[in-house]
Amino acid sequence: MFDYTYLHWTYFLTACVLIIIVPGPDMAYMLGRTFSGGRRHGLIAMSGVMTGAVLQGTAAFAGLAAVIAASPAALGAIKWAGAAWLVWLGIGALRASASPLAVDRTSAAHGPARIWRDGVLINLLNPKAILFFVAFLPQQVVAGAGPAWAQMALHCVVVWLMGPLIYGAMILAGARLGTRIGRSPRVLGWINRAVGVVFVGFGIKLAATRL
Repeated sequence: MFDYTYLHWTYFLTACVLIIIVPGPDMAYMLGRTFSGGRRHGLIAMSGVMTGAVLQGTAAFAGLAAVIAASPAALGAIKWAGAAWLVWLGIGALRASASPLAVDRTSAAHGPARIWRDGVLINLLNPKAILFFVAFLPQQVVAGAGPAWAQMALHCVVVWLMGPLIYGAMILAGARLGTRIGRSPRVLGWINRAVGVVFVGFGIKLAATRL
């Protein structure tokens, strides 16, 4: 059972690393929360994003994601909801950065529950995450290596384990960089502006993407 070649794992792990480190809304959110709230907020944001990933993978395993992916209307609804959510988050960050003194108040308002919830939604409302679990993971099933469902479950677990390792390293590095830069209201204001622009950009890009 689970009889794979080294080439299989090399390809799969390399592909996962590349997919994870490609900049996207989830990474922008985690790093944004890290710069504005420190390592703790970054790790909470990561736990939300990974919770969304676990839900996505579970849905794919149960066949629900495949049904959604096969329905243009459902996938389109998720796309537009995700785009609207990203633009909303971006506008919120830009409004907070309008006054440097507003940054601390905004940061304080982002409690652990809200940070975690936003991370979950950013992942769940990303149709590309659904397509990843539906289109990429099934390709890793190897004839004769074991039951298809068990192979899918194994590869899902590997992805879930790799995410925190890579994201966690980025968050720790971001927290150190944030400490060096300083958490002055002026610096945090510029960080909020940058994050806001990135989120609005991702939202517009997602809305314009043809799935």
